[in-house]
Amino acid sequence: FIRKYSFKRIHLELTKLIIANRSILGNPRIIQMSALGASRSHKTDFLKTKGQADDYLLQFPNAVIVRPSIVCTHRTMMVKKMLMLLKVSQWLRKRVIVPTGFPDRRFQPVMPEDLAAIVANLCRAAEPQTVLNVTGPNPIAFPQIIDMLFQAQKSKYRIIELSRFWTDVIVRYVTSIVFPHFI
Repeated sequence: FIRKYSFKRIHLELTKLIIANRSILGNPRIIQMSALGASRSHKTDFLKTKGQADDYLLQFPNAVIVRPSIVCTHRTMMVKKMLMLLKVSQWLRKRVIVPTGFPDRRFQPVMPEDLAAIVANLCRAAEPQTVLNVTGPNPIAFPQIIDMLFQAQKSKYRIIELSRFWTDVIVRYVTSIVFPHFI
């Protein structure tokens, strides 16, 4: 299944197929939903193939690339991972194990309705920007999210930073045994 539907096939080959059949569709504006950080030279396959598809599409007129930050939909992957972190911390006496540097990471989440409004405006714009990076208005650090989770439970916690190796060990082995339905 994964090999049949690789990131390259989904991102790049599908974009090429759309361009190949664009005239049949009446040569519409193409608005591609990409990802913030997409680049043909990125080290992860997801962002690399997104970047390759973006570069390919930008060779054609009336094409727009929208690169949003994390979109905060209900139960998005980030939310699921934060809830898993909360669940695991219950077994670790309110200790939250995170990779070194994790508390310093910031992101600017985007609300779905804001992203939808941007796409609607791009559909109507006479000559829209060709690449649009979309972020939310305020940067947020991951400890702020952890604070919200524990405040909702009216409990305290302690963040413990471990090397990436040890956090991977905990996630892969400990949580897969204790919480197999989360992984």
